[in-house]
Amino acid sequence: MEQEELDKQAEQVELVKLEEQEELELVEQAELALRLPLLGVLEELEKQVQQEAQVELVEQVLAVLVEQVKLAEQAEQVKLVELVELVTQVEQVELELAVLVE
Repeated sequence: MEQEELDKQAEQVELVKLEEQEELELVEQAELALRLPLLGVLEELEKQVQQEAQVELVEQVLAVLVEQVKLAEQAEQVKLVELVELVTQVEQVELELAVLVE
């Protein structure tokens, strides 16, 4: 009789273990079901961050190019001023030459 009781208790323990295992599997499946959408969201966020970083990099490159154009324009203006000064000097020399020739 005691053996029968022990056998019943052993069966009940096995049933409890099986139920616990099934519950653990259900919990794992639920966790996985929750993680998958989160992984998708994280991947989408990562793509957005990468795109924003690329846009930022392009903006920085454009800013450098604009600065280079400004510097080139300034250099061109300096050249024009120097050219005007040279023309003025040539005109003065021509006037002096004209005075000397007379």
